[in-house]
Amino acid sequence: MPIAAIESLSALCDTTRAGTIHELMSAIEDGANALKKSIPNAISLTAGCDLFKRFIIAHAHDDSKDFEAFKQQLQTNGHLFAQRAREARVQVAEIGVKAIKDGVTVFLHGHSRCVIGLLKKAVESKIRFNAIVTETRPSLLGLRTAKELRTVGIPVAVVDDNAMGYALKKAKLVIIGAEGVFGDGSILNIV
Repeated sequence: MPIAAIESLSALCDTTRAGTIHELMSAIEDGANALKKSIPNAISLTAGCDLFKRFIIAHAHDDSKDFEAFKQQLQTNGHLFAQRAREARVQVAEIGVKAIKDGVTVFLHGHSRCVIGLLKKAVESKIRFNAIVTETRPSLLGLRTAKELRTVGIPVAVVDDNAMGYALKKAKLVIIGAEGVFGDGSILNIV
């Protein structure tokens, strides 16, 4: 979701008729608000929008002479950032798979494409493990996670959120993805 937000706002920079940084920021703010209103849980989308806005503010005064070139550079950098974020998921999976050992039970809460990628990498590496996933009410994102894990052959038990304390005792590893990562390194999750 953050990557999609950055790509969308990068494309907006290319199509907007803004002639000043103020007009551009206003257009991006309107675009970000429209994106956030389009989904029920906008936490990760908001993180991507905010990151893109911070990037613009940081580079707003690089070259005030050629505003059109500045907008084009924003679009290019936005797409480059999104590409690098996708590559980072692969790197997280390659590094994180080392923590998953044969026979371990992994506890998951919510849904994260990064975590799913990590667990798929473990399956590709022929590591045999089980997963316990909470339903994650009211969003039921845990059910989505369970479905995706089952499609790649991972045995999954789904438990009610109220059974988290019991389920944690059965697991040897807990992996939770982040809905958003802030500039200071802190994370935000649906938990």
